[in-house]
Amino acid sequence: MGRPACCADLQKVCERIRHKEKDYLSYNFSQAQNILLRTFFDLSQEFESIEDFYRVCVAGPLECMGLTVSSIWPMKSGKRSIWSVPVGKGCCRPPGRLKLASV
Repeated sequence: MGRPACCADLQKVCERIRHKEKDYLSYNFSQAQNILLRTFFDLSQEFESIEDFYRVCVAGPLECMGLTVSSIWPMKSGKRSIWSVPVGKGCCRPPGRLKLASV
């Protein structure tokens, strides 16, 4: 039994999902990489501020794979801003409170 057919309204999205599915299979991620990817997607939606999003970008590779991130290059209003991330000190901009989004 195959997949149900997509209606016309969903066709373009269904095609992209099938394409991404093939892409992901070809990436051959390790278990740690899969955990990092899933954790990133979950936590990037869980925190409210952009600063906390950057923290997720730094802490994810550190916790899941033992990798440190030395800088983040966010774009803001067409200008590039550099966040320095010294190992063991976190993001070096004034940290806001870590707040979980209400679910």
